[in-house]
Amino acid sequence: MIRKALLFLCLIGCLMCSQAMAAFNIRSGCSVNASSNMLLRPDGESGAMTSLFLETDYYHKDSFSLGYSVSGAFLGHYSGIQYHRHTLTAAKSLKKSEKFLWNVSASARLSRFGEVTSLVGYHQETVSTSLKYYLTESLLFRSRLSVNQRLYKTYGRENYRETSGIFRIDRFFCTGTALRAQFDAGYRCYYKQASTPSSALAGISCRVAQSISPGWGIFLEPSLRKVHISGAKGGKVFNRIFLDDMYKYSSRGVTLGSTWIVKRLGTVQFSADFLKREYGGRQMSYFDYLPQDGWDEDEYRLLLSFSPHWKVIPAAIEPSLDIYYSDIDASFDAFSYDSTGMRLSLLFR
Repeated sequence: MIRKALLFLCLIGCLMCSQAMAAFNIRSGCSVNASSNMLLRPDGESGAMTSLFLETDYYHKDSFSLGYSVSGAFLGHYSGIQYHRHTLTAAKSLKKSEKFLWNVSASARLSRFGEVTSLVGYHQETVSTSLKYYLTESLLFRSRLSVNQRLYKTYGRENYRETSGIFRIDRFFCTGTALRAQFDAGYRCYYKQASTPSSALAGISCRVAQSISPGWGIFLEPSLRKVHISGAKGGKVFNRIFLDDMYKYSSRGVTLGSTWIVKRLGTVQFSADFLKREYGGRQMSYFDYLPQDGWDEDEYRLLLSFSPHWKVIPAAIEPSLDIYYSDIDASFDAFSYDSTGMRLSLLFR
């Protein structure tokens, strides 16, 4: 059903974008990420990841768009491209006004990995609808509902179908304060397993943001997410891409951040995150070497970003520099690691 809807939207998009009224945009960029733990693994090697990407979009009368993006990366200690990703997206605006926006979209993604992992790759199809509505001049409601499925080239036990939703409301005050409440929920079924286990999640987060002065603001965001897994073996967990999947763990955490806009210098952003993850035992029973009762992880992350606004830099180029530190302290030592690094990125419009 998802594939049929995607093909239908993309076919319409190709026909419409062939007309003279269609507009065309293109963006490209590159980044070099030098890290003390390039693959975020316990006792991982230092190295650099060089990434390239290209995005193209066709727009028709501000109501329909068709986009294609491709990205790839080269990693130190490995030869050749170690991952490449292709995404095709079609989006249609069903209703649009100053206070109301309703969109639908469909996308297909193809990802492939090199010898850096045994995962090989996957493809994914998604159909979604999003809503944006100003209830009043200072009260904004947004939501997004999605249906998607992912199929892995190997490890077919992890293939799934999923339905998810995000609901968010923002309240803005004349004092420069902004409050946000967000609720998200989802349901996933691993249909390739004999017992067809499923996972359901529900999460809530709140954000308080305050403008201190023109060009300077801070925010605080606590979050809580619970996951319930049915079936004796909820998933085949053995790869970090699965361990970082929010359907695999319950969590609670907090994020503190600040943004400064410095005249004639640029934008400086800082954020500090703490997240506690709880992996249940049901997911581990398939592998004897994993702790059968599950384990916990404490995750700490610091990020400092700088985007210069210098007159000598052409308007079509947007550079940025990130300096980061992350530490994962797991009760199961085999999953503990830390990493420091610096990432330089250039965006060309």
